[in-house]
Amino acid sequence: MKILLIIALALSTIAIANNFIQNKYDDVNLILNAIKSVESAGAKKLYPHPDGKSFGYYGITEIAMIELIRCNKIPKDTKIQVALYLSNEDKQREFAFLYLKLMQERYKCNWLAAVGYYHGGTKKQREKYIQKIKRNI
Repeated sequence: MKILLIIALALSTIAIANNFIQNKYDDVNLILNAIKSVESAGAKKLYPHPDGKSFGYYGITEIAMIELIRCNKIPKDTKIQVALYLSNEDKQREFAFLYLKLMQERYKCNWLAAVGYYHGGTKKQREKYIQKIKRNI
């Protein structure tokens, strides 16, 4: 009887731990913080990133901005206000969230999987980026 109780306790502890891990990957704020950590890598100047394509703390690209405009997620005049966007961390986070949400809706996946589409590239590149994000959560 004691052994069954110990096994049941161990299994419930594992289930609670797995639930916590899954829940943290479903928390969009934790994921956005991890994206910021990976994309900014502690740098002070982020305009543009070394790749020449992405900007700001969240690595937003011009393609992402155009897609947000095309899908009516942000106003058409936003592209004109790039300087404002680049100097405003709250706006950067807002655009990152909107693009991540767009990817989640488009591919009908959870937040963590949406991170791969947020990053773009090949399947292997997306998976590598997701692993970086997981390490920063």
